[in-house]
Amino acid sequence: MFMVYPSIFFYLLFNKENRFWLLKKEPYIAFIISILMFSPVIYWNYAHNWGSFEFHLEGRQSKTFRFRPTKFFRFVGGQVGVVSPVLFFGLFIASIKNFKKPDVNLLFWFALPLIGVFTLSSLSNNSKVHWLACAYIPMIIVFVKYIEFNKLWRIGIVLAGSLSLILYIVTTTLIIPLKPKENALADMQGWDLAGERVEEIYEESIKGGKEWFLFGDRYQTSSQLAAYLPKKEYVYNLSGGISQFDYWRDPSKIIGKNGIFVATSFYNRKPEDKFIFDRAELVETVVFKRWGRVQREYFIYKVYNYRGRK
Repeated sequence: MFMVYPSIFFYLLFNKENRFWLLKKEPYIAFIISILMFSPVIYWNYAHNWGSFEFHLEGRQSKTFRFRPTKFFRFVGGQVGVVSPVLFFGLFIASIKNFKKPDVNLLFWFALPLIGVFTLSSLSNNSKVHWLACAYIPMIIVFVKYIEFNKLWRIGIVLAGSLSLILYIVTTTLIIPLKPKENALADMQGWDLAGERVEEIYEESIKGGKEWFLFGDRYQTSSQLAAYLPKKEYVYNLSGGISQFDYWRDPSKIIGKNGIFVATSFYNRKPEDKFIFDRAELVETVVFKRWGRVQREYFIYKVYNYRGRK
């Protein structure tokens, strides 16, 4: 939301026809109204130690700037790969060539601050490829309206569409055999098998009124396990960092209780690597196979008297 403000400000500042609005009261009244509408979010952050701000400003950014060109080129290369070269270069060519047109100028300023912030961040930090998704929305409008679709562009679009179609076919049908390390989709496969078995072990453990809890040490593991548990029991994410899991339920309340810990072979975590407890036992390993190869293993542990992270 906050990136809307610099977008509007710079648009008015650099647009001669609309610059007079900076001297009018209406934009500032609109600004105050927007802050008032956003105030519940601000209050929630105030009441929860500014969790959102801490996550985005401290958790995602390094405290000191250190130029790392490999991170920058990885970020830019990721944009080209994810968006496709045709669309990526087409967006910027169409926007720059038509920048002085009023409609393009407005749309471009709603993209530029976001692009600038995350591109500068990528010079020192691990900026994620999908962070620029919102910036492409106004630029796509410019691209569709103003790009000259000559023969070369049409060939490029057909080629990009064909490659995208092939990618979708490969990912949905899984017709190409891949080794576990090459299969990026393996992290999303086999959770139905693991979820069913974890549910069975959990139900057996709580018989007689005993209290157990489920947990993982990464938000990816905890969220995927929670999605595939038949009865949708709550799964704690005990990664050590701040996430939404910490606000849904207080992790301090499970200290001294027994838990069922789930890890995958992708991260290869054992409970003793991260947690303090009396003892742990590997109850079962759920194996997910495809193309005759083991793609992913799910390790289910029972952890007794959980006492926190190391």
